[in-house]
Amino acid sequence: MANEQGQSDRDRERPQVTPSGSEEDLFGVPFVPAPGPEDIFAALGASASSMARPDVFPFGRGAGAEPPSRLPLGALTQNLLAFRGFGPLSRVQKLLVGGIVAIAIALLWVLAVKPPAAEHVTRDPSLVEDVARLSAPVGGAVTREGPPARDTAFGEEPPSRTSAPGAPAPVPSPVGREGRTLPGPEPLSLQLADKLYLRRDFEPARTMYEKLHRRLPATEDNQALRDFLLLRMALCLKNSGPAAEAGGTSASLPEGMGDADGLLRAVSLSRWPILRALARYHQSVILLDRRRYLEAATRAYQTLALIEVANYDKKWVAAVQQQCGFLAAEAMTRHVLSLCDADVNLPAALWSGHPDLDPFVEIDEPQLRAFLAAGAEGLEGTVLGPQIRRSGDQPGAPRWSVLCNGAPLEELLARFAANAGVSLHWTDTAPAATDDNLRARP
Repeated sequence: MANEQGQSDRDRERPQVTPSGSEEDLFGVPFVPAPGPEDIFAALGASASSMARPDVFPFGRGAGAEPPSRLPLGALTQNLLAFRGFGPLSRVQKLLVGGIVAIAIALLWVLAVKPPAAEHVTRDPSLVEDVARLSAPVGGAVTREGPPARDTAFGEEPPSRTSAPGAPAPVPSPVGREGRTLPGPEPLSLQLADKLYLRRDFEPARTMYEKLHRRLPATEDNQALRDFLLLRMALCLKNSGPAAEAGGTSASLPEGMGDADGLLRAVSLSRWPILRALARYHQSVILLDRRRYLEAATRAYQTLALIEVANYDKKWVAAVQQQCGFLAAEAMTRHVLSLCDADVNLPAALWSGHPDLDPFVEIDEPQLRAFLAAGAEGLEGTVLGPQIRRSGDQPGAPRWSVLCNGAPLEELLARFAANAGVSLHWTDTAPAATDDNLRARP
């Protein structure tokens, strides 16, 4: 009786927790108060006493007793929830639990299984051609030399012969066997090639100039730029040394233009006076290094004559004239010294070097086109014959301006004598003199 009375007193002293309306609405089941410590220990004691009774658990005492059948999982879950004070899950709770499980599975899949990432983007050949066309400073469309060769060295499979005619061709993968990325198209422009040339990276610059010359259409408007690219290629070969000059250029250039001499010879016959003058100047420097002094002086005088026609930049023209005069004087001096072997013991440092006289530094394409075309009209007007006219009306001896483009010396002197009113004659080296040796005004 005392125990029952103490138990009832404790029940009255225990605070009664009433369920709130919000909790019942949230979980959808009646609120069950949390069990106290007495209830938990009382339930454990009752369970232990029932297990000790043979009539309840006969398989624990007798040898022939069979264990009871196992309860289903759903019943165990309901008993566990009922034991802990929770009722069956509502629909909202089931949705929340399902969402949590789905998110956990997704996170595990992302962390454990790495999807194949498209690390490399397939390059479209048409886009590559557009980029090359936009990056080149010279106008004109990009010409294709032919279909690009397929590279099967990195494990590419050749196209199947049984594919349909109208089916698109398979795009080769840019990734090799070892996962390496194949190099894309290199940037190509005249400005980039000039930067390499000014940095004295002559071999990469020559390769880039050659690609520009190959891609630039051979039209009338682009002929000056094509000759300019040939001049740059010749200077790159000349400044690279004997090894690079022996290698020459590619087979895409015409025959006879595989070295610096061939390229300079081709540019020296160009229709543009500036390019012809610069080619003759560099030929003079090369001939001077080869101890061909008279030919070097001849090329220097030809440069002096051509550079006066291209009177685009007077300051630069004056610098070229001064350098060519010094070059011709040095060539004649060394020739005279070589006649008596007086130049054998002379040190090489006695003779100074000769600059490139590059006027194409830091100019854009329109300025380059205008600079190359300077004096071309005046030189083309002398194709049929020399043009001789008097320059100015200064007192004293008259001065004459002569323009000649490939005419023979006899014709030039005859026209000059006719305009100046003088008679010219010279003695022929033949044994007998004839009337043809006399040159008079017609």
